[in-house]
Amino acid sequence: MCTSNGVKDLTNKLILDRRVAVIISPGFGAGFATWNRDYFEDLLFDKQLVLAIGSADKEAFDKRIEEIYPDAYYHFEELQVQWVPEGELFYADEYDGFESIVHQSDMRRA
Repeated sequence: MCTSNGVKDLTNKLILDRRVAVIISPGFGAGFATWNRDYFEDLLFDKQLVLAIGSADKEAFDKRIEEIYPDAYYHFEELQVQWVPEGELFYADEYDGFESIVHQSDMRRA
């Protein structure tokens, strides 16, 4: 479970209109954050990666990955930025490489 304000370095998140950018890979095959457990939360929120995805700048994305997350596995073309309300609990779910965001409001109580 993550919170959209629970990352160690809050300056490394992109927050707009009280929503936090979260990177996922919604295509089947390989997850992004879920398959790179060593960097899980950092990859979910990395502001420079979010900006590279938003501008379709694969070169900047690859450079950032090489510098900070050298062992990370990803397919740039499948990455997507989704927005989570600031402070909301959520988790990145993965099935067969397909990642999705599950918001606290979507979780059923046992």
